[in-house]
Amino acid sequence: MNRFTMPECILIILFVTGILAPLSGEEKDRSVLFISSYHPSFSTFIHQVEGIQDSFKPEGIEFDVEFMDTKRFPEEENRKLFREYLSYKMSNSDPYDLIITGDDNALTFALQEKELLFSGMPIVFFGVNDTEKAVSMNNVSGVTGVVEQVSMAGTVELMIEQNPGLRNITVIVDGTASGQGDLKTFWSVKEQFPGYSFINLDLRKLTWDELAQKLENLNDRSGVLLLSAYFDKNDQSKSFNESLKLIYKSLSLPIYHLWYHGLGDGVLGGRLISHYEQAQTAAGLAIDIFNGKDINSIKVIETSPNQYYFDYNELKRFNISLADLPEGSKIINSPGTMDKEKIVEIVIYSTAFLLLLVILLVLLLNFIKRKKAEVFLRHLRQASEQIIDTIELYDKNRKLIYANPAFLAMHNYTLEQILGKKPEQIFSTSTAENLRKTEELWRDVEKGNPWRGQFSNENPDGSVIIQDISVSPFFDEKGQINGYLSIKKDITELVGLMEEKNSILEHLMQAQKLESIGQLAGGIAHDFNNILSGIMSASQLLLSPERLMDEKAKKYARMIYDSCGDGADLVSKLLNFSQGNRSSIRKVDMETVVSEVVEILRLTIKKNINFVFENENAPCTLFCESSSIQNALLNLGINAGQAVEPGGTVSFIMNERSLDRDYCYRSLCSVYPGRYLSIKVSDTGPGIPEEIQDKIYEPFFTTRETSRGVGLGLTSVKRIVEEHRGCIEMSSSAEGTVFEILIPLDLESLNI
Repeated sequence: MNRFTMPECILIILFVTGILAPLSGEEKDRSVLFISSYHPSFSTFIHQVEGIQDSFKPEGIEFDVEFMDTKRFPEEENRKLFREYLSYKMSNSDPYDLIITGDDNALTFALQEKELLFSGMPIVFFGVNDTEKAVSMNNVSGVTGVVEQVSMAGTVELMIEQNPGLRNITVIVDGTASGQGDLKTFWSVKEQFPGYSFINLDLRKLTWDELAQKLENLNDRSGVLLLSAYFDKNDQSKSFNESLKLIYKSLSLPIYHLWYHGLGDGVLGGRLISHYEQAQTAAGLAIDIFNGKDINSIKVIETSPNQYYFDYNELKRFNISLADLPEGSKIINSPGTMDKEKIVEIVIYSTAFLLLLVILLVLLLNFIKRKKAEVFLRHLRQASEQIIDTIELYDKNRKLIYANPAFLAMHNYTLEQILGKKPEQIFSTSTAENLRKTEELWRDVEKGNPWRGQFSNENPDGSVIIQDISVSPFFDEKGQINGYLSIKKDITELVGLMEEKNSILEHLMQAQKLESIGQLAGGIAHDFNNILSGIMSASQLLLSPERLMDEKAKKYARMIYDSCGDGADLVSKLLNFSQGNRSSIRKVDMETVVSEVVEILRLTIKKNINFVFENENAPCTLFCESSSIQNALLNLGINAGQAVEPGGTVSFIMNERSLDRDYCYRSLCSVYPGRYLSIKVSDTGPGIPEEIQDKIYEPFFTTRETSRGVGLGLTSVKRIVEEHRGCIEMSSSAEGTVFEILIPLDLESLNI
């Protein structure tokens, strides 16, 4: 691997992280892709980037960099992989306005993809050693650049001038495309130096060890010119600095070079190509194109901007006088002078120092803020741990990240049991009401709104608690929901007290209403009884022997008398209801009671309704208050008769039923295990709507017109059944409704 000086390392870090110069931004007016043939650790890369950057920065042009890495991986497979990778990136990002290539392999790749990946994009090249190929780009539309024309003849002439006994010009070269291109140039200048031998140490035929051996055997009549040394004949690779170190160690002669990299690391000097100036020139061509100049009118620049450079330490080592250097030569490492590299080094060190100072300051401020935040969070945690209300924190995925001790104590959990769980895994949402509220809650808070309401939840021990809940989302610095805060107050006891209060008020209101109804009913019944007495007296007179009437008239008069008797009986029952009177509990034949009820319904409801009674082997004898039971059955029968259409059926089914402890525990009625008489009253009507089923026993609740009832029938039925220590159940569907009353068969032993 290449080894960099500290300044170069810092420069690479600053460049890659975007601190030194942004290569991409949110807004790109003009964007360029720079394709490097090599790798970011390659020593020429930094100078190339500096050249492009110094030209583009004042123009506000931004550029991205991609590396082909063909020095280390020259195989075709690497080129294919690079092409796939680049194609993916370009298809998922904004198009580039121009392509810059560095060195031969990148230009070759760009030409191959000119009509594919880079269709319609101008191509500007630099660093191309193959002069013939570079100049031929004048004939290719949309391509121009600057030739990297090495000063081969000038450097060879320099070697001869600085080494008087020199007779052999020895070059070191490998099989890379750039190296072979330079070798071709080397052979082309041979005729300019008659009497000198041109020798090639070809790494395509030598191993690294064999090269070192040959270098050690060179005498002082030889001069060494390094062209390229990256691979030996076994394809064993070395970085430029690694190969230069081997050459320097094996050689007792000065090393000349054609490029700036290597100067200061063992190279004495030469007429060198500046990668900085090459890149800067190419960037200048790109700016001309952006400013409207037609790329096809820009000829390839064939003159490479090369300069004589020398390392003072190497000049001193080989006793070469500064006075013997070409005019205008630049020297690095000279005592008392500061070259560009030193200036850059100082600037980089200073920049790095200032940057580190800023970072330390930022870290210090962050540390102070963090300490304050830690104190605040500690106080906040202490408060949350001492508050009696429960607190829960959930992340944005609704997973629990914190619960205070009050929550854990209330729900009988440990924190480890519920961390990372969602609310539905912690709380019961099995009831329809809880599910509805849960959906409403998350619908609101996920929109960024707070939610407040009540929930009934079941603890692991089976106990039920009622909570007043407030759930609010909290947000990150971008305004996105980052989690949820839930605060709950246990109101189970409060709700119980409120329900008890409401129940007492409700019973008081019902008692007042019923008392008023009883007084009204008593007055009406008394007056109605007087009217019936007059009618009965008149019908008795008509039936007296003194009256001469035919049989048909007598029949009608007897019907009047009997109906008045039935009416008087109903009035008596109404008085019993209004005054709370009832007959004593006695043994009653329930089959007779139900039969009479069915017969009354047949006579009073004129809708062509089929009333059916059936006893399914139930005991007929029951200890009860017969008139109350009869009144309850009449109410159920009347309701059923009014619910069905003409031609419908109302059925009274009587049988015996046993209630176990399980049923009695679940029942809403106060019933006890044992044998019960069951009387089911069913109809074929449309059923009772689900939304009003829990209201049907409430006093004055009715769905009928006020002229057809005031809503006390089912209230009366429920009261009568419960007074007999029984229970009433209802089931309803679109096919009809069934009311079942259950009366204990051993009621005689109960204190009613």
